[in-house]
Amino acid sequence: MTETPNTHHIFLTGGASALGRATVRALAAAGHQVTSTAPTSLDANHLRADGALPVYSAPTDSKAIANMLKMAKTDTVIHLAPQAYNSAPFGRHDWDAAALQLHAETEALLEAAAASGVKSFIHTSFASLPDHNDDHLPFFEVAATLEAAVLAINGCVLRVGFLFGESPEDPLHELERLLRRGLPFAVGDSHAHAYWLAAADLPAALVNAVRVQPAAETLALVNDTPLTVAAFAKLFASKIGLSLPGALPAFMIGQGNNGKTQAAILSSHTSVEAAPARERLNWKPRFATTDAALEDILLTWRASAVVTKALATR
Repeated sequence: MTETPNTHHIFLTGGASALGRATVRALAAAGHQVTSTAPTSLDANHLRADGALPVYSAPTDSKAIANMLKMAKTDTVIHLAPQAYNSAPFGRHDWDAAALQLHAETEALLEAAAASGVKSFIHTSFASLPDHNDDHLPFFEVAATLEAAVLAINGCVLRVGFLFGESPEDPLHELERLLRRGLPFAVGDSHAHAYWLAAADLPAALVNAVRVQPAAETLALVNDTPLTVAAFAKLFASKIGLSLPGALPAFMIGQGNNGKTQAAILSSHTSVEAAPARERLNWKPRFATTDAALEDILLTWRASAVVTKALATR
């Protein structure tokens, strides 16, 4: 690839996921040199095909990461890995374990970036981060602490709405399974404001963030209209011709920090503004509404099903 004055050397975490691979392709298409972590040799092959240089390293080994950043002449880090915990909230995580992992990996990356002279650090966070963490839940405390650490080094925090998309690993498939079986599931507070973003819309925003290089700023990447988790599930159900089963009562979500965190995520009371990010990054989502994004995703699913069926009959 021929470099231009607008070429950036980018280190991307989380590049092996479906979202990460789409981001690699978008960054490479914009003319950037991309290096990304690859957990397996198969992931490495995929990343090469997408236009990235794959590297292997423990995500908490700051010295090894710093060496990779120097080797790749990195000027911009995009920390996409946290988005593994930001999908449409119809599955469950071990939130306490996620908090420990998120903290360890981000601290190591920040330390490595400082040691290798990285100029720009773009950290993807969560639009669902509550305005008040009255229960002092570890996942939210860690997320807020890491945002502050990124801003302290003049990095940029991108708070991303709940992501949903067409990939086979997307929780929409689990939601479809629950709906088709008529199984109840937790949807949280019916009055909460939840913010969403089609996964297909995030790579373009990241490309623009690399171009703009925002510093010490927090920007929200969300679509136009917030929807409660219950409203999202009902909308999705209607689009596949099903009705929403009864919701699980809050006490059945689970006990301890993990249950409380899941309940808080489902009932997230947050207030974010979409306009500043769109103006600052000169970006807007292709799908302004969740409705439009779901229509597009389901068209892709149906087309894929037709192709799979045709291949199976050969």
